[in-house]
Amino acid sequence: MDTPLSPDERHQLLEEQLQTVADLVQKSRDASEKSLRFDGSATHLDLQLPEILALEKYLSSKDESPDSSGLGRLIADTTALRFKMIEDIRDLEMVKGVDPELVKKVVGTLDLDINMGEGISAEYGHMIQQTLKDGDRDLSLRLGELRLSVRQDIASARRAIAGDALDVDRGLEPRIDEGFVENAREDPPEAMPGDAHAASQKRVEGLKVKRRKEEEWRRQQKRLKILLGTLGLAVAFGIGQLILYMVPALQGPEIIIVTVADFSKVPAVAIVDARPPSLFVKVHDHVWYTLDKQGQGAALHRIAVILRQANYNGAKLRDENGNLVAEWIRGVGEYVYEVVPPQPDPEPEPGSEGGV
Repeated sequence: MDTPLSPDERHQLLEEQLQTVADLVQKSRDASEKSLRFDGSATHLDLQLPEILALEKYLSSKDESPDSSGLGRLIADTTALRFKMIEDIRDLEMVKGVDPELVKKVVGTLDLDINMGEGISAEYGHMIQQTLKDGDRDLSLRLGELRLSVRQDIASARRAIAGDALDVDRGLEPRIDEGFVENAREDPPEAMPGDAHAASQKRVEGLKVKRRKEEEWRRQQKRLKILLGTLGLAVAFGIGQLILYMVPALQGPEIIIVTVADFSKVPAVAIVDARPPSLFVKVHDHVWYTLDKQGQGAALHRIAVILRQANYNGAKLRDENGNLVAEWIRGVGEYVYEVVPPQPDPEPEPGSEGGV
């Protein structure tokens, strides 16, 4: 999984740990101290007072959404993810050599933890850049320490997956960051073999239930992605069909290619050159110039009627010398221009060069 989960997805997976953080912040912290102790464990958070206040403000806010930004949310996520990673590393150590299938599932869970850690780390990075722009160097340094603790969390999870997990049976906790999490060693009381076996079985059963919930969540995400993919294809297909039907309409009516045969009732037409939506016509000089102005206009009008039916927008008529003699423009009008007819070459006089 390369793309980090969104804050909303992350909060769903960290729901249990976030609730624990909220309960402990509410019940266990002495207002005169600057640390939080969780369930009497060896691990506690050494936070500065502004960070504790930001955390309390976020946890107590009912209107703030899970994907909102802010230091309080990042500290809550960092705390919850750290305890989830510790728990998952312990799970991995417990099932090693006992159940290979459970080992695969726990490794998958740690991969998910690493993914969430990368997302939190990236958010710290964005916040550091913003505080540097704002000129708050002290806050940016503190955020750098918190981000480093997340990176060390990720490294611990990767070591556990690689087979270099810490031996939690000896009471060792992953050491994350001196300024953020302090780790200590507390030797657990010796347990009788029967009690240890029962506790181990109970732990494994609880782990199986937890894995089933995570698998169901993954299946729901997969079904959602398939649904969104199918919906996207349907939308794309619909847009394609819409374009297929709209493009011809946008292009306008089809233009019919005309030839000189279409103007057989206009004797003046000699040659036509169809370049839709325009038509270029060459006229016979000996026909065009024998017509008066009214006759030329009538010839132009017949040409315009044929071209309207063929969906053309205009036509230019030129004589054999290339002079523009008439023009039709759709929606504008028909125009016959005054052009001096070309004069025939004079016949040579008898006795002159070329004469008979």
